[in-house]
Amino acid sequence: MKILIMIAMITVHIFSGPLTEIPTKYKDVIKVTSPKNNLITINNKLKIEGRVKNNIQVFINNKPIKKDAVGKYKHIIQLNELGKHQVNLTFKTKKDTIEISKNIIKLKNPKSVIMTQKELAFINTDYTSEKIKTNSLNNTFKKEELAYFLNKIRTKAIESQKKINNIDKIKRYKSHIQDTVNANILSLNSQGNFNPNGTVTNLFLLAGISRALDYSPSEKKYPEISKYKNQWFYEYLQIGLDKKIIKPKELSQIKSTLNTADFIKYASRIPELKEEILIQLSFKKNPPIPLISQPIKTKKIIDKHTPTKLSVNGVYETSKTIKEIHGIVTPPRHFTLNWRKITPDKNGNFTAKIPKNQQRIHINFGNQILVQELPGTIKKVEPIVKKLNIEKVIQTKETVKIKPLKKEETIKPYKDINTHWIKAIANELKKAGKLENTENFNPNKKITRADLAKYMVKINDLTPKKMKQSTFTDIDKTDSNYTYIQNVVSNKLLKGMTTSTFAPNINVTKLQAIIVASRLLPDTDKSQNIALPYSDIQRYKWAKASLKKAYYYKIISEAPKLNPKKSVSNAELVSILYKTSKI
Repeated sequence: MKILIMIAMITVHIFSGPLTEIPTKYKDVIKVTSPKNNLITINNKLKIEGRVKNNIQVFINNKPIKKDAVGKYKHIIQLNELGKHQVNLTFKTKKDTIEISKNIIKLKNPKSVIMTQKELAFINTDYTSEKIKTNSLNNTFKKEELAYFLNKIRTKAIESQKKINNIDKIKRYKSHIQDTVNANILSLNSQGNFNPNGTVTNLFLLAGISRALDYSPSEKKYPEISKYKNQWFYEYLQIGLDKKIIKPKELSQIKSTLNTADFIKYASRIPELKEEILIQLSFKKNPPIPLISQPIKTKKIIDKHTPTKLSVNGVYETSKTIKEIHGIVTPPRHFTLNWRKITPDKNGNFTAKIPKNQQRIHINFGNQILVQELPGTIKKVEPIVKKLNIEKVIQTKETVKIKPLKKEETIKPYKDINTHWIKAIANELKKAGKLENTENFNPNKKITRADLAKYMVKINDLTPKKMKQSTFTDIDKTDSNYTYIQNVVSNKLLKGMTTSTFAPNINVTKLQAIIVASRLLPDTDKSQNIALPYSDIQRYKWAKASLKKAYYYKIISEAPKLNPKKSVSNAELVSILYKTSKI
């Protein structure tokens, strides 16, 4: 519902708590007619009034209040700051002292514009500056304010230190502007300057949000934007529609200059910010957190009312690292297994490939999860050619030479991690051929984007999707990591820094590694209400959905701090990806 400028107050559900209303035994002698408890208001002034017996004293926030001849009292409190307020009323009789509290939320008065309650709540968050909180919402939205916002929601790491020639002349948000430029979210003009007073269009906003949150477009097609197919902003329009930041009917305004109210409308729709926005409208001090159930060890359908059944008929070894599951789903319906979408045939039959050492599968049907223990693996019988240690010529339509087999490499444990916590995991992956057969592991080595791509593919057995290969100018096709990079890009797990560069040698932060790893995990609603234990992630609210999912699946563990901007180490990344391969 829209709230108009003439609406002064909005009441919401009653907050259950002691002493928010006058106790029953005093209702005949003490009256509080205003304000109601749990009041959301856009007024700058709060009227407190009521009536008491003449022998009862009235205090508001410990200040004595005068009464008239018949016991009426009236007091005005100025609400200067947005957000949550509490008004304390004290009534003293000869014998008792009655104290009650009224909870108030002050939203910005939109005055000359019409805004939703959610949009007004967005203004109360840390994502908007004091300038937006205090000034008119009709003001033109400037690039300096955009830099402030994008740096608040940024998940993209600093890539390099870039010189801004006019940084000393910029009055506000210098650090935010510098960070967004260093992270390649916002850019400089040809003179190397940043224009803080530059205007912002809807397209510019969508591009900034997509870069800051490292969004990638889905495969969904939108006929409404087909005419922009070859334009630089086509991908950002896709993302805007995917995330419902813009609506199809608003596409005609994509090149229009935004005012502050427009910015708030679009920014408040970002799905990762929803939780933080709605908190601004809640009177609950400590929202209850549902208990998280332990991983299921036996076959069990979480939603017991669903008729869907799945059975595994056979598991076959197809290579040293991969096995193939054959099964049937009744009734036939698609599902997700190890983050891949599996579509059965019309009779429900399906096949799926998983890592050879995975003994349990989590089947995600969207509204329920099925956990299935796998039967033993049957090794597929392959044709055997005798005496493979000599060259043999097989005559077919063409003559094919089979080269002598090499001696099997000896796999020895890494020498430099005998006392390191990663020892068991690293040596297991090395033995499985998923890590390099080198002498040392180098657990503290910093991981680059190219390393991340390689580890993701090898540890999680990723297969590339059929799509046009990306043409990155900063990595050659002869590079050993080229195929890994194309693989993760095709799976929309990573993307280039720009359309033409991948930045393979840029170090990866711990936060980035966790976010990327979370994309390998099945979606679940059960992670939404988890309380994360880390004290250093407050500024990364946009990343909380990914962090909660990783925490729910125990990809990351409980600790006082996460150290989100620290470069992720070889040991940390291998541990994270090893855990995702087991889900």
